[in-house]
Order: sequence, then C-alpha cells, then structure tokens
Amino acid sequence: MYKLISLSLSIAEAYEELTYPRFRPLLQKLTPENRVVAIAAECHGEPVGLVLGQYFPMEENKNYFAVVRSLFVVPEYRQQGVGKNLLLELEAELARRGCIHVSLEYLTSQTSGALEQILKQNHWSEPQFAGMICHSPDVKHDSASYLNRVLRTPLPPDYSIFFWKDLTEQELSKLKQQDYSHLRYPDLSNPFLEEHYIEPLNSLGMRYHSQIIGWMITHRLAPDLIRYTTLYIQPEFQPLSRSLHLMMQAIKIQADDGIVPRAIFNVNGNNLSMQRYVKYRLSPWLDSVRERFEVYKSLQPTHRSFE
Repeated sequence: MYKLISLSLSIAEAYEELTYPRFRPLLQKLTPENRVVAIAAECHGEPVGLVLGQYFPMEENKNYFAVVRSLFVVPEYRQQGVGKNLLLELEAELARRGCIHVSLEYLTSQTSGALEQILKQNHWSEPQFAGMICHSPDVKHDSASYLNRVLRTPLPPDYSIFFWKDLTEQELSKLKQQDYSHLRYPDLSNPFLEEHYIEPLNSLGMRYHSQIIGWMITHRLAPDLIRYTTLYIQPEFQPLSRSLHLMMQAIKIQADDGIVPRAIFNVNGNNLSMQRYVKYRLSPWLDSVRERFEVYKSLQPTHRSFE
C-alpha cells in the first residue's frame, strides 16, 4: 500500500526521475520562499508517484495562483487512484498556502486519456485547446521544398535579416524598454523571456531600414534540440510571408550547421493562420504534431501554513 508524503529537500533527489528534466531543479527549491510544492507517493520506501506545483503572487490581492508542473505515476501503480490522490493533496496544500486558482497544461499522448479522467474526477474544468507542439527529429532543408520556395522569394529591398547576437547594447536597451503588454500575445512576443538561454546560432531579427521590426528567437533545450520560441513581426509589417521568411531562414541556418538535428516549436491556439500553415505546408518536415490543452480549478483558500 502506498502513502503520500510532502517532499522536503533532504529526500527530494530520490524523486527526480519522476518529473521532466527541466523541472528537476525545482526539487532543490522546496522551501516556502521559493513557493514550490511537491507531493510524493511511496511504497515500502520506493518512489511511485510525484506531483509538482509552483505558485505565484497575484498583483491585485494577497492571494496566489498556482501551476501544476508535472504529475507522474510509475506504470505498476497506475489505475489505483495514486494520481487522483496526489493531485487532491497538492490542491489542498496549495489552498493552505493561499492559492485561489490552479492551472495545468498537457499534451495529447497515449496517457492523456488517463490524465483527463483524473481531472474530471477532481472536478477540474473542461479541457480547452491551447495550441500545438510541433517536433522535427532531423532538420534538413534539402528535403523540404517549401523551405527553399520561401527563401527563393527575396525580401523587399528595404528589409534585412540579422543575427540577434549582433545587436548593440544600445539597441538591446531600447528594445528592453518597450512595453509588450499591449500586444495580443505579450508573453509570446517578448524576445527577452529566458534571455540567458537565447541560442546564438539562429536567433534572428528583421529590420525595415534601420528600424527593428521583428525577431525569431530560439533556445537550446538540449545539445541536440533547438526550440523556436518567439516569432514576431510588428503588425504594420506583417504579411504572413515576412514571419515565414524569418522562421525559414532560422531553419536553414540550423540545417546548414548540421550540429543540432532536432527542432521544436509551439503554435498558439488562437493563431489560425499558422495552424493552417503547419497542417498544409510544414507537416512533411515534422515528426509529430501534438495538441496542447489547458485546464484550471478554483481553490478555496484555508489557513495559510506559510507566509
């Protein structure tokens, strides 16, 4: 029989394999000031499940909102209520810490049906389509005729593409002072998210005359994987072809370099034109296209254990 425990720093290392590599550093931050919560399931001293959450202050009041980073149960203990109870215990702990709202994102997979059943049992919202995650295992521009077609059509003479790493300190400072909050997707348009991990190989910008009007920012997630993170062109300069030219140029650079074979990118759920482009143009280049869904739940805060 398994039991649930609230993880502490002293035993967190034993559970690292039960979450994604990018979230494992959170297990070394299990302190109140870091606002990280980990609930584990163990049986006879062996790790069998883990749910990991993180919470953040809300600007308008003294409460918090939370995000479930991962939920995993080892195969031998599935279909036994472990995942459901892990999530319930996390919800209760988040409420004790003053959280009034919790959300979770997941990708379609062989196990997403089981997750959806757990969410339904725990009275979460109906899943809402939030976008697509597209993955290519082997970036080769010579096998993708559409890439070459896009790049054969030159940009108008007043436009130019440059490497993001070549921006001057003055240009970077000016861009950082811009307000991105008014944009339709502010978090997806800001080029300075995860700034310290920007990939110099093929992060690019676009100029109209001397004005910087857009960018394709990439990040190296692993030695063999580049994520195409932020594609943005100012609306007044934004026929779809401008964005595609910038993205395809970044893909070509990665392909020509030949060192990093894999690529991944996200398409927002509201970006219908890019969704169509993925379906009708990019699909021959992609190994998988997985849909991303969001769910949420309102929590009733109880006595705060941590301030």
